[in-house]
Amino acid sequence: MKKPPINPQEHERLYQYYQELTPNDRLVRSGHALLSMALKPEVTWHAETAAATQEHIAQDKPLLLFLKHIRVLDVVLPAVLLKQEPELNPLIGNARILAHAGIFKNDFARTVLDNLGAIPVFRPSKINDFGGQTVSGVTDSLLTTVDVCLDKRQSIAVFPEGGFHPNHPDVVAPLGRAMVRLATNEAHADNVLPLAIGIAYKEASHVGPPQIALHLSSIEPVTGLPHEIAGEIIRTQMKSATLAAQEAL
Repeated sequence: MKKPPINPQEHERLYQYYQELTPNDRLVRSGHALLSMALKPEVTWHAETAAATQEHIAQDKPLLLFLKHIRVLDVVLPAVLLKQEPELNPLIGNARILAHAGIFKNDFARTVLDNLGAIPVFRPSKINDFGGQTVSGVTDSLLTTVDVCLDKRQSIAVFPEGGFHPNHPDVVAPLGRAMVRLATNEAHADNVLPLAIGIAYKEASHVGPPQIALHLSSIEPVTGLPHEIAGEIIRTQMKSATLAAQEAL
């Protein structure tokens, strides 16, 4: 299938393309390795989360990762995490990252992101970046694509705050309704393990990348719960994971 443009008007063809996309395995592994050479975050796990995650993956079941969003660099951190943590190594080449569609506009960036398993997300507040026209059905197309990926046992990483917040790294903003729906969907209740990932940065004292800390913790099941309740449960766990990441620096 020919690669469709990053345009919400083309959402049906675009998301069909990402449902069918199979990244080149050699490029996937090379990309993960190169990123892991450049970025070496301090990773901590909440008690028993690592063991539960490893057991879940061993059963060929996908993860649903809810990440704090501070800066654009966050988008590649799931790939770094999969390479660095032995418990997550089996997910390399079998995980997708939902990322803001704007960063796919550059052809080279899109090629890199496609081979990291990224899928573009159109935020309503940024629709002017793509012509300013309201397009119906975009979110439904995205959620259908995520369902297809989960059915293929592909893990999904999301940034549910709907944008990054560099000036408030310790605050988790209210979560987007569509992202919460991923966790409450009863169709995947028996297969998906949701995890919260806190992110923290500390600028380097010399030229180079910042120090990064990631903390992973389990999220209690929210399947079938109302959006408001489920969203607050996930958000609370994301806050705890974010504080834990900050303490690790």
